[in-house]
Amino acid sequence: MAAATAFPRKSKRAKAIFARRSTVRINYLAIIVAAILYWLLGALWFGVLFSNQWMALEGFKAADLKNINPTIPYIVSMIANLVIAFILALVCASQKADTAVKGAQTGILMGIGFVATTTLTSLPDQ
Repeated sequence: MAAATAFPRKSKRAKAIFARRSTVRINYLAIIVAAILYWLLGALWFGVLFSNQWMALEGFKAADLKNINPTIPYIVSMIANLVIAFILALVCASQKADTAVKGAQTGILMGIGFVATTTLTSLPDQ
């Protein structure tokens, strides 16, 4: 009986607020859609908009690319995009980013924290 009195009952309003704050569900359909959109953005970026610049930087010739089967890189890229979207969803859930603004803030912070810092440290010396 003493244990029951040590923890007073919460009001219905407090329980509702706690329940809402403590449960952020992962939307698996959103993860798949995000991965597909990211994959399409990469196809647009490297295939249509900047394909010539990309091939020049990588040292590829147009004839070389015709002999390469792109299936495996496409599959690997899609799996990587699914992993990225899933991890970002897990981080958003753990940070209770339950609105678009909070989710965008989390994504921007992760981008600055991981992508920007990794990119800056891998730049060649000039």
